[in-house]
Amino acid sequence: MIKRSTIFVLLACLLFGWIGQMAQARDITVAWQSLWSESYDLSRDRFLQETQNFEGDATCCEAGAIAVPSKTDTDLTVDWWFLPATKEHRNLVIVSSGVHGVEGYVGAAMQNLMLKHVIPHQDRSQVAYLFLHAVNPWGFRHGRRVTENNVDLNRNMSLKNELYETGNSAYDQLQEFLNPKEPVDLSIAGHSVFAARLVSLSARYGSSFVRQATLGGQYRHRHGIYFGGDKREPQLDGLQSLLLKTMEPYRNVLHVDFHTGYGRRAHLHLIANKPRDLESKKVRKAVFFDYPLDVATDDDSFYQVSGDMTVYLEELVPVEKTANAICFEYGTIGNVGTLGTFGSISSLRRMVLENQGSHHGYASESDREVISRRIAELYNPSDDCYRQTIVDRTMAQLPMFLERFAGQ
Repeated sequence: MIKRSTIFVLLACLLFGWIGQMAQARDITVAWQSLWSESYDLSRDRFLQETQNFEGDATCCEAGAIAVPSKTDTDLTVDWWFLPATKEHRNLVIVSSGVHGVEGYVGAAMQNLMLKHVIPHQDRSQVAYLFLHAVNPWGFRHGRRVTENNVDLNRNMSLKNELYETGNSAYDQLQEFLNPKEPVDLSIAGHSVFAARLVSLSARYGSSFVRQATLGGQYRHRHGIYFGGDKREPQLDGLQSLLLKTMEPYRNVLHVDFHTGYGRRAHLHLIANKPRDLESKKVRKAVFFDYPLDVATDDDSFYQVSGDMTVYLEELVPVEKTANAICFEYGTIGNVGTLGTFGSISSLRRMVLENQGSHHGYASESDREVISRRIAELYNPSDDCYRQTIVDRTMAQLPMFLERFAGQ
C-alpha cells in the first residue's frame, strides 16, 4: 500500500513541475521574426499552418471561415479555430485580431505567439480557446483600418439597429476640418499647420469635445473618418452565430482583442469597459489585479465609443455568465489618447490624410507612397526593437493572465 506521505510528495512534484513549466514559458525569448507576416494572405496561411501544427492536445478542435463579400476581392475570410477544454466546459478565451484591418499585422503575430509559445503550456482542463483571425480582412489586405465600405468595424458592432442613428454633434461641427475634399498635396500644408488648427479648435471647444468628436465614432458622414456605417457589416452575422454557439456551455468568458496605436510607444495598455456585474468584476480583479487597466468612464477622462467590439461581445454573453472583454493595445508613436501631444496630433493627421486620399486622390504618386508608409508605421511599426519589445512584454504578462483565468 502506498503511504499517504508518498502520495503527497508525488502530487507536490507534479504541481511544482507544472508551475516550473509555466515559469519557463514566460522566461523564454521568442524572436519576433518567427511571428510576423508581410501581407494578409501570408498571415492567413501562417495562421492556418499554426493551428494545424498546434503542439498540444487538439482533440475535437474545429476550424472554419466566414466569407466576406467584396466588390474587388473574391477570397476574403475571417478564419477561426476552436480548441475545446479537455475536461470541463467552464472558461472560454476568445482571441481576435484585425478588427481594424491594418492593425492585423501585430494582432495576428500575437495570435501566433499564443498558439506556438503560450497555449501549449497552459492548463486546458477547464479552458477553451476561440481564435478569430482578421475580423476585417479587406482592411488588412489593403492597408486600411476600415472595411471596403469605409466603415470602422469597431464602431459598427451592436445588437440593435439604433446604433446607426447615433448622433455626434461634436463631429458634425468639425467634419470639414476632419474630412477635406480635395486631393492630398503634401507640399501645401505640413504638420505644424494641422497642429495649429487642432490646437485652435481645442481652445475654442475644449479638449474633451474635440477628443469625443474625433474618436467616438459617427454615423452621418459616409466618407468621413470613424464612420460606423448605416447597417451591420456583412461578416457580423456569421461572427455572431459562431460566438453564440461557442460560448453556450461556458460559465466565464474572457475576450482578448488585439489593437495598435493608442498609448506610449511599445507599451501594452489594457483597455476595458466598466464591469457589467459584480461576478464579472470579481473575475476581472482576480485576473488583472496587478496590472493597470484603462477603464472607460462617463466623465471627461476617457472618450466614449459607440459600436465597439468589446461592448458588443459583453452584450452577447448571457447575464448568468461572467464576461470581460479587454482590448490589448500596443502604443506606436506616442500617447495618442491624450489630445495635444505629438503622438495624438500626428496620428490624427495621418488618418485624415489617408482617408482624404482614399476618397479624393493624391496630387502625386509620391504623396500616395508617403502616406502609405506613414499609416503602416502608425499601426505596424517596422523597427526591430519595437517588435521584439512588445513580444517580450506580452510573454511577460499574458501567460500569467491566462493561468489566473483558468482558475476561475
